[in-house]
Amino acid sequence: MPDDLCVVAIDGGATSGWAVGTFTVADLDSPKDEYKVLKHWAAGVCGGDEHEMLDELVGLLEVWDDAAVVVERFHLRPGMPTMDDELLSPVRVNAVVDHYLWDEDRPVYFQNPGDAMSTFPDELLEKWQLWSPSVDARIATAHLLLFVRRLRLPKVGKVIRDQMGWPQS
Repeated sequence: MPDDLCVVAIDGGATSGWAVGTFTVADLDSPKDEYKVLKHWAAGVCGGDEHEMLDELVGLLEVWDDAAVVVERFHLRPGMPTMDDELLSPVRVNAVVDHYLWDEDRPVYFQNPGDAMSTFPDELLEKWQLWSPSVDARIATAHLLLFVRRLRLPKVGKVIRDQMGWPQS
């Protein structure tokens, strides 16, 4: 069991953002704010067309093969363009990520779109020096922080830690 635990967060879409954070069980169980728990953080976006972007995301999941993976769930919302090919890009990205992780016998955790940015808005990310010029990378970072918060909840955190084979404390 490695000392550092890892989470990869993905905001899938026409431009997919990602964020990676590592932390220790001791820090996770401390009263520190979520951003102070992170020992390492990196975020960015995948480039190219959808196929190149998916290759890049799968490569990221291969490198961080012991990470918990959290993905923003896609919801149709009023006002979304209904005939735009990019509309379903998040669905395709999420399907590939979900299938890859299923094939690797790894769980995937989904979070709702509005929850991450309403809990960790740009102002906080900037204050905590976790701000990125890409909105997609910022959304992925917010999902990373929200997932860290979920890991700290007694019931939910225990289930996730058990699924990941991570120590409880």
